[in-house]
Amino acid sequence: MRKFNKIFICGLSRTGTKSLSQYLRELNLNVVHNGGRVYDPAFIKDIDVLSDDKQTQFLYEVLNELYPNSLFIYTNREHNSWVDKIISWKTSNSYIFHQCFGIEVNTLPDTRSMLTSFKIQHFNRFQIFSNNLEPNQVLYLNLEDEEKDKKILDFLEVKYNKGIEYPNIKYGHK
Repeated sequence: MRKFNKIFICGLSRTGTKSLSQYLRELNLNVVHNGGRVYDPAFIKDIDVLSDDKQTQFLYEVLNELYPNSLFIYTNREHNSWVDKIISWKTSNSYIFHQCFGIEVNTLPDTRSMLTSFKIQHFNRFQIFSNNLEPNQVLYLNLEDEEKDKKILDFLEVKYNKGIEYPNIKYGHK
């Protein structure tokens, strides 16, 4: 496996972060999938991978400064598929408000256009950040890609092992 400081998974919720986290555990990495809760940064030093729906989603510039020589994986899925997942998950309040402020409050649900704009802006912001990194520090990983396991292994310089299958963790949501 190639040498790195940390791996930060920077995709939005419902882009396969949990499945990727499980796959990286199978490669014997110490992974925390924090699922949107605030993670105490004091503990980052003790892990290899932080997969999160808050800090890594918005603070990758800071994490890169704090942990030089880190790797960044941006998980993604097709726009309409992602918007459909978020709308079916957050039926009574705003996903965007929750992601930005970290709390659930009585807000109107996001519209399709709001979610699409949020997703595109998030992706564009990450691309600007990643343009300042070495190309081998960043992996864009599409949830629908049938060869995502091989791309991860190539990225980490790990030999392919047919015995380790890429999981498909599904939530109880449509």
